[in-house]
This record gives sequence, C-alpha cells and structure tokens, in this order.
Amino acid sequence: GRHSVSTEGNGCSTMQLCAFFRVATPALSDRAFEYLEVLMFRPGDNICIEGVESDRGYFLLEGAAKIEPPSSLRSSEASAEEVHAPAVFGSAQLLKTQLRNPVSIWATQLCVIGVLSRQDLIHAMQACPQNPKLKEGLCRDVQDEVELTRWLSQSLTFSNIPEAFMSVLCTGAEHLFFAPGEVVIRRGDKCTLGKTDCYMIVAGMAEVQSEAGVFVDFLKVGDVFGEAGALGLVEERKNTVRARVNGKERCLLHVVSLVGKAVVAACRAFPEVRERLIELFITRSEKNRHMASERKRWLRENVTPLVDHASLFNMCSQSSQSFVEAATESCRLQKFKAGTKIFEVGEEADTMVIVIEGAVELQTKHGEIVGRFGPGASFGEVAVLGLLDIRPSTLRAKTAGKFVELSAEALRSLLQDPQFEDVRDSIDFLRKERREQGNMGLPMCALPLHVNPGDACARMAALTATRLLIPPNSVWHPLPDSCPDGP
Repeated sequence: GRHSVSTEGNGCSTMQLCAFFRVATPALSDRAFEYLEVLMFRPGDNICIEGVESDRGYFLLEGAAKIEPPSSLRSSEASAEEVHAPAVFGSAQLLKTQLRNPVSIWATQLCVIGVLSRQDLIHAMQACPQNPKLKEGLCRDVQDEVELTRWLSQSLTFSNIPEAFMSVLCTGAEHLFFAPGEVVIRRGDKCTLGKTDCYMIVAGMAEVQSEAGVFVDFLKVGDVFGEAGALGLVEERKNTVRARVNGKERCLLHVVSLVGKAVVAACRAFPEVRERLIELFITRSEKNRHMASERKRWLRENVTPLVDHASLFNMCSQSSQSFVEAATESCRLQKFKAGTKIFEVGEEADTMVIVIEGAVELQTKHGEIVGRFGPGASFGEVAVLGLLDIRPSTLRAKTAGKFVELSAEALRSLLQDPQFEDVRDSIDFLRKERREQGNMGLPMCALPLHVNPGDACARMAALTATRLLIPPNSVWHPLPDSCPDGP
C-alpha cells in the first residue's frame, strides 16, 4: 500500500544507485526524485513478477527483498538472492531497454520503495533538457530474448551457433548500466562456474586494463567479454573492464549480462557448442597475446622517447628507465581530428596528455592562443600529481594527430610497485616542491611585478613551473623553437 514516509535526505542518494542518474545533471535527479511514488510492501508481497511487462524502476529505501532466479533456471542448486536497502530494481524497464521483468522480487522485510514510472522520467527530462547525451548510452533493440538472440548471433563469439543454444543462453539475461570509469569486471575477481556471468556491449564503449591499470584495448558495441570465466576456463578475471571515460562527455555504458546459470545450462544441453567456444577462446587469446606484444613494441619505439621527454618522467629516467617504459604501457593511445577539443578549461582533470603526432594549441578560457605545440609536448602534470583537479586551459587540435593519456590512478598503481620506490620518493619530492612554489607564488613573485603570493594566476603558474638547477660556471640555453614545448 501507499506509505507517507518522508524520504528527504536519503532519496536523492538512492536515485544515484541507478547509473542513469549518476551521469545525469543534479537538476534532472532532483526533478525525477519529485516524481517518486513512495509505497510500502509487507513481508511476502510481490514487488515485481517475472515475465510481466513493466515501465517502472523501484528504489528500495528501507527493508530487504529476495530476487528469485528465472523460473526456467531454478533447480535444487539455485537459491534466491537477498538484497538490503539501498538498492534499485527495474532500471532496464524504466529506461525501456527491456520490456518485461526478467525475475520475480518479493519483500522479506517491511519495505519502503520509491517507484518511478517511465512517463514521469520523460516529464523530468523534458523539464531538464541539459542532458543531450543520455540516450546515446541506451540500446532499445534488444528488449526481449528474441531480439537479444539475434544480436548475439551477429557477434564474433556467437556467430554460427545453433539458435536453440542461444535461446537457453539468453534466459534471464540482465541489462546493466555503468557511468564513465565504473568497473564492470575487475582483474583478480574469482570465477565460479554457474555464478560468473559474461557480457555483451549493446551501447557505449568500454576499455580493457591489465595489471597496474595498463590499457589494453577498447571494446565496442557487439563485443562479448568475460566468457572465459563463465565457461569455467579461468579461476579469476585476467583483466579489468570499465566504462570508457571520454573527456567531459557523460555517456552510459549499456551491457547485457548473460547469467552464469544460463551459460552452464546451455553448455550442458549442447556440449559440442561448448567445445567450439573453448577453441574460439584459445584462438582469440593467442591473437590477443600477439597484438599485445606488437603494441608493446610500437609503444617502446615510438612513444617511450616522447614520454621520457615530459618533465615528470625526465627526472625519473636516470634512476629508473623501466619506470618510463611501464608508464608508457599504462597510457591510452587516442586519435584526434583537427579542431577537436582534447580537453576544455574548467573540466575535471585526473589525466596527463602527451602529444605523439600532429599539432595542438593551448587556449585561455576566452579562446586566446597561448602557444602551439608538437610531438613530445605534455599537459596535465599537475593533475596526475594531485595538485589541481580542474583544467586551467583548453587544448585544441590544430591538425589531426594522436596523443597518449596517463591517468592518476595508473600512476598510483605503478608507484605501489616496490621496484619503483626511488621513483616514488622523487615524485613525492616534486609534489612537495610544487606545493611550496605555489604557496610562495614563485617564479612570478620573484620578478619586479609587485605580484602578491596569494594571486590566483601566480599560484597557477607556480604549480606548472619547472625549477632548474644550474651548477656554477654552467650555461643555460633557452629552449629552441624546434622544442616540442613550442616556440
């Protein structure tokens, strides 16, 4: 029945359990929250029923509920999963990517649930039109198992697989959504036959990372991943897969999860198909190893020398060239077209960008060009050092080209390696030095400009300034126009 409990203070945070609202503007989340209809379910009450068409999302505010396995997969081994507040059910039905409830859910305790209908979500979005990219992360072409079977049959993994196998495989499939940077599967997670799922991307992009956050590849619509764990071929996940981060764009990653119980049921019914899938996995693994080896060679020959030039790594190269090579392997290679904004002033910043090919321009917030830069130029050192979390300027591509991007997370993972302890000490010293420069406003405050150390521009310049140590009787030569850091 209806419940008049006040949800102020916990409702908006509960809305964030749905990835759709994690990428939406706060205004849209607040407006959608106003439409929530708060209901109370007693122990034993059905919250949603398997196979019934629905257009609602359920936000569990208080209490606990149990999720039954799909009816066709129930057995003496299968058991219901109990979840406690806060939780969310029915995101796919709310977002119209799945028409019917894939499972039944019933209350095990007195539950307070906020219900949001699709029509009310549409009204909220119409009132908050500043979310143009949200629908790009949603696929509405796989709303039932028939459509999902067709999609899977077009993938490289499941092409030419009997329809009967695919029908069992798609039983109980779940639609999952992830905000940029969020993890779908994590390296090292244990795999259990019958409990470990595999996934297919139906909208958006993901990126694969190996140990220490090393970027491996992008995954796009139609790609299947995680099947080795679902088939019982590995004991733990070998790579991390997370939703792609693409600058300031806030796009969802939409995947369909093929549940472990369905994978096992399909393989038991069609053992010859399982053997084909295993052979395909082995072949693809060998191909991936070859590609990884070629990528490592290309990076070492073409990118490492440019990464080594960046001041952050230049100071480390003498003590640990292997650190520079490891950092290069952790970088993500990306292409850009002429006129593209690689990053924009005011954006959140946690990556460092190094130009590999082409030319770029650095611009102020008013669009004035500060300088033009070529291969080897680097930007965002203060971001990966944790000294500044926003972009102080805009970087725009002058020509087509390529750049590599190193995240603060990848740098932290590298520095945890005991073999790079001396490098960690050097970077800690650099971070401390930059903070002191910022507090004193150097070098601007050392010039006869009457600049106050608290001046924002002076402090910003100080954070990015490189201190040079010039021994007695040595000569300092200004950077030539041919230097990657520009004329």
